[in-house]
Amino acid sequence: MAKSRDRTRQSTAARTTPADRSAARTTPAGRSAPVPESKLAANRADREAARATRESERRRTLIRGGIVGGVAVGLFVLIVLVANPGDDLGQSQRNEGTGHLPDGTALTFANRPPSSGRHYASRA
Repeated sequence: MAKSRDRTRQSTAARTTPADRSAARTTPAGRSAPVPESKLAANRADREAARATRESERRRTLIRGGIVGGVAVGLFVLIVLVANPGDDLGQSQRNEGTGHLPDGTALTFANRPPSSGRHYASRA
């Protein structure tokens, strides 16, 4: 019976790699064996590379956002300046006077819509 156990142990050991066997070892207190320094260094390097990648992506995102925001502000300013030319808006119309007419009197105006002229005293 002891020989069959030894064979089972040997066949199990033959199927595992040295890294698997070292990871499976435990200390007398039942704790896992310490991770080799080379693995720790590789993990640190992986974490550092991931952090550098995240920072690089964040920097690119901020730059792109700044460019898009700057273009948006520039377009807004351009549209406001073009759409609001200032005091030159519209055409000048001659003054047709002021005053009230009795209700029902025919009204005539030189412009449509009227900009000035005599009108009814009552509200519309």
